[in-house]
Amino acid sequence: MIEELDVRPFLGAAKLLHDGALVAERYAAFGEFIETAPGIVCVSRAGTAPLVLGSTKSRWLYRPIGLSDRRPVDCPRGTVLPQVKAGGPASARSMTSAVHRTATHGCCAVAVSRIQLEGLTRRFGAVTAVDDVWLDVADREFLVLLGPSGCGKSTLLRMIAGLLPPSQGRVLLGGTDITHVPPQRRDLAMVFQSYALYPHLSVARNIGFPLRARKWSRTDIKAKVAAVAATLELTELLDRRPKELSGGQRQRVALGRALVRDPGAFLMDEPLSNLDAKLRATTRSEISELHSRLGATVVYVTHDQVEAMTMATRIALLDGGRLEQLGTPSEVYDEPASVFVARFLGSPAMNIVEATVRSACGTLAAHGPELEVPLGIDADVPERPVLLGVRPEHLTLTTADRGDLHAVVTAVENLGSEEVAHCLAGQSRVSVRGPRPLGVAVGDRVHLAAQPRYLHLFAPGSGRRLAWRPASVTAPA
Repeated sequence: MIEELDVRPFLGAAKLLHDGALVAERYAAFGEFIETAPGIVCVSRAGTAPLVLGSTKSRWLYRPIGLSDRRPVDCPRGTVLPQVKAGGPASARSMTSAVHRTATHGCCAVAVSRIQLEGLTRRFGAVTAVDDVWLDVADREFLVLLGPSGCGKSTLLRMIAGLLPPSQGRVLLGGTDITHVPPQRRDLAMVFQSYALYPHLSVARNIGFPLRARKWSRTDIKAKVAAVAATLELTELLDRRPKELSGGQRQRVALGRALVRDPGAFLMDEPLSNLDAKLRATTRSEISELHSRLGATVVYVTHDQVEAMTMATRIALLDGGRLEQLGTPSEVYDEPASVFVARFLGSPAMNIVEATVRSACGTLAAHGPELEVPLGIDADVPERPVLLGVRPEHLTLTTADRGDLHAVVTAVENLGSEEVAHCLAGQSRVSVRGPRPLGVAVGDRVHLAAQPRYLHLFAPGSGRRLAWRPASVTAPA
């Protein structure tokens, strides 16, 4: 049977893991559980370093607040872990602080920058800008909030930063509820689209400004600014003012001002949108390299799919304030959850054609004007309308007798190493992308084919992805 899938992420399932047995079962694959100190448990696995989890005495817990809901992290063998009394959220916070102090001295690394959004909503009068968003940003993750203008991504980032209060829901940092904590008390650093540099201050004083606000000594500020400048290759520019810098250099100064604070996480609101294409590509690579070196948690807002695909460890794609899909760049590109996702990612966008799925000689195929595409599924099901999707790079030119889709070329674009042919198949517009030259011209009638594994089906009404499940398989509740 063909089943409509709603794969928009909902993290409420984590709330079901309060029972200790379930938590133990979840991590059983790592090996034997060993309690090394009150409140701290190590999980050892043959040939690997142990992993640190939280516990209360000898009972396994999973809490929405505190250390016990943290993901496991690597910890060298033989580490002397701090003794922390077991208890509720307060002791969990003291455990976090104690283990973090241990990590600072090189004994072990602990996830301290996890960001959780629980049902976050923001309304402006009758308009809902962000609608019930659930996200779990892991420590050291580079999460990109992607979507068109007005989808709510910047509003969501500002709620994380504390610049906007949510109408509903919670924001947690490292397991601690910071929903109503003022921005200056959150362990977060924000990089704005406009850089927001002080024009009368030098690069060094711009970078060191957060430390002066915290009453650091001049000696410590100078040492810290020098270290950050060396990381961002700004050492030769420390005496210049912003007006004497290029756009890319200004962006690195803005990053340095955020980096100098050693924040728990970085929030970046379209930081590359003011740069030209060449400089944007260079700075994009620099930010990715910086993230790899520092291992920092980053939440990054952009409308540019290239930035999202090349920089993100995961992409959260928003539309109309709602989370459409969450996954790795490969997952959201190869298995789009909806027509919106399919069309938003990719250049040119995925081809979407109206069709009807019906059985012919025991095999399913999609039929339509100038269209007959085998789906590679042996079955006999009732006829139903669908939207058929295939990416331009997955269409190939072939002969008339082997073609699944027949069209007329209306335009050809030269992209240097590639060409894109825009075609008309019946009333549907279809694009084909391939190495130059494609060997077609405007007015040519072409025959196109695609392998079944590259085909996508969507429901015409909701636009959600359709998946094939054998009738004998029962879908999970």
